[in-house]
Amino acid sequence: MTKQISAPDSAPTARRPDKLPTAFGTTPVADALLRPHLPFSGQQILFISSCDDQHAHLLPLLKEWGLVTTACRHPTAIRQDRLQKFHVVVLCGPKTSWNPKDENRLVAGAARIIECEASHPMQPRVINARIIAVSWHSPQGIFDALTMAIHSTHPNPDNLLPTDEVVHFEKIAPPIRNAFLESARSSLATIKSSPNCKDVQRELHNLSGSLRFFDLVELSIRCADLESRMGHDGLAYHRHSLSLLELQLEAVIQDIQALKVE
Repeated sequence: MTKQISAPDSAPTARRPDKLPTAFGTTPVADALLRPHLPFSGQQILFISSCDDQHAHLLPLLKEWGLVTTACRHPTAIRQDRLQKFHVVVLCGPKTSWNPKDENRLVAGAARIIECEASHPMQPRVINARIIAVSWHSPQGIFDALTMAIHSTHPNPDNLLPTDEVVHFEKIAPPIRNAFLESARSSLATIKSSPNCKDVQRELHNLSGSLRFFDLVELSIRCADLESRMGHDGLAYHRHSLSLLELQLEAVIQDIQALKVE
């Protein structure tokens, strides 16, 4: 009888799936995800999704990337004082099953947020110093967003730093800049307080135009996109997205106010 000789023990290598199954079929994982050495080494991630499919399909992938993941289905499942332990909070999929105020509480207390929705871009888009948007259909995009969030160079995630988008406001005459800020604050106040979908759509439309005029293109596109989706689905369905947009608008207004005038 031939004796089988076992190969010497070696450190286990994390297996990475060639495909990520989703509710809409399978999505190939980019070659970058198949590298033998990943940049994650046990960082704590909070994953929140009300969708069973996303728990089933994304959590194994996060684990294989070397992340320690706590999963739940509602923002209120995590106490405010526990948020500090997580490097990143991943909000994934439809969020219509919870109150936007609960999500806002979580966003306010988290170090970094990755917002995953089907309509978001396949590559990560930085919304501000703490929030990154990406499609949950893109494993490569989620991987890149996690890398950006975990290895961010911002010294203090609680401070929303002025972005490249608003620096040009330094050269805008104070009366024009103040007029823009006053108009933006007025629109934001209506968006936050009005229960009427048409009113909110009107202000989103106005904001989209003024933001684009002042070269705040990404935020303009986000306003226009939300205005359009509300026309199909109504205000209540998109309340969570609207709440996150409000945070972004407030951050941009604060960034512009903090700039020096030439």
